[in-house]
Amino acid sequence: MAGEKKAADEIKNRGLSVRKLALQYRFVEAIKQLNSLIAFVGNSNALAGANPSVDDADDEWAYPPEYQSRYLLNVRSDETMNLIGGEALKYKCECNPLDCECSYGQHKTNHNENVHCDFCNEIIADGELIVILDISGKKMCSTCDGFFERIAFPEFSAGKAVDVLINDAVIEASPPWYQFEKCHQFLEMAKLCCLQVSESNNKKSGF
Repeated sequence: MAGEKKAADEIKNRGLSVRKLALQYRFVEAIKQLNSLIAFVGNSNALAGANPSVDDADDEWAYPPEYQSRYLLNVRSDETMNLIGGEALKYKCECNPLDCECSYGQHKTNHNENVHCDFCNEIIADGELIVILDISGKKMCSTCDGFFERIAFPEFSAGKAVDVLINDAVIEASPPWYQFEKCHQFLEMAKLCCLQVSESNNKKSGF
């Protein structure tokens, strides 16, 4: 497994570089590094010990969890998304994301029963995150908050998404898992996040 371990270490080191770029909102540079990293992971898939079966793991909790993938797969109805979009546009700013100190609400832990999100109407359970919006005072669950951030603060949201996606990719590639195919999927998702915000910025700049 020497080759697989070496590949995993390389993915971890390169991934750290991409994460730093994303959190500095340098998405064009991040895309270039991601292209190189994706190609490297593609070659790592050919290693003899790549992508072993994880079905035989002794502990069902041993296999690493997926974080950002679950967030990206969350869905809301068109009606809910329209409500979120209309509210988020009230908070959209034109700040440099590195200097932005804009706030849109208070993020707290809910300690009350029968609290519903004002956007999706789902119950916000005791102990879960609740967001109280500054302007309207509306209550928002963590899932709707993720969609809200993507609209109101797209660069901040994309940077955070890429950071966690790369973390997922590194975990999948790490020993003893060497799940390079799953790693590849997370890297492609991270690249898509970078591309979307870069294209949006180009449109705003008139390019």
